[in-house]
Amino acid sequence: CEASDGSLYFTTWGHGVLRFDGARWTRYTNADGLGGNSAVEILESRDGSIWVASWDKGISRFDGRKWRTYTARDGLPEKVAFVSIWQTADGTVWAGGNGTLCRFDPSTRSTSSEQAGLGQGGDRWSTYPSEQIPLPGANILSRVARGGAIWFCGWGQERAFRFNPAATRWTVY
Repeated sequence: CEASDGSLYFTTWGHGVLRFDGARWTRYTNADGLGGNSAVEILESRDGSIWVASWDKGISRFDGRKWRTYTARDGLPEKVAFVSIWQTADGTVWAGGNGTLCRFDPSTRSTSSEQAGLGQGGDRWSTYPSEQIPLPGANILSRVARGGAIWFCGWGQERAFRFNPAATRWTVY
């Protein structure tokens, strides 16, 4: 992922996240607050935060100073290997993995988030398991189309799924 400040972020399997600022390398691991050292995908959201989907340790968000890791206590399902993370035009951050789709709206904030000093942005994830919506049962990969529709597929699947957030409608191909 190339961040807006020009630095590059790289995922590793078992060694955390690497950042290169053009002159020096920095490694972030679970000792620094990153959820898991097996990072799979990275996203820079519109607010400049770096989001990391980890194989088995939730989703982590880096604000440039410290990491915040979201887990089951924040609404994520337990024992899900996240393999994709992306942001839609409305600012919502989505993550997919193991037949599960998760949604995070950074514009919402609860009283407990404010009291915990977590700063601006949301603190709860919503989870949509494949039993609730027509998702592939395998690890979910996704991309957002120019018109805002979200396309999904799963490892080993022979179908694609399209979600139109404006119409809240799913189409299976």
